[in-house]
Amino acid sequence: MKITKNTNYGLIFLKELASNFSLKKPIATSEVAKHYQIPEAYLRKIASQLRKKKIIKAKEGREGGYLLSQPPDTISFMMF
Repeated sequence: MKITKNTNYGLIFLKELASNFSLKKPIATSEVAKHYQIPEAYLRKIASQLRKKKIIKAKEGREGGYLLSQPPDTISFMMF
């Protein structure tokens, strides 16, 4: 099975959101993009797709970012 760059970046982003789920602290795409050297504009497009599928939700404002919309253990690859 070949995983696309888009899927790989999406999984990285979801992993970061899942690891911080209990903190209930939004994570900015800029943080993840910088840490993993992913183009931020590309990661924002992926976040937009995940948001449309209601896998993540956005919190706007100065301390905004993204959060998983449900507990990590309830998310499966079938949702994509």
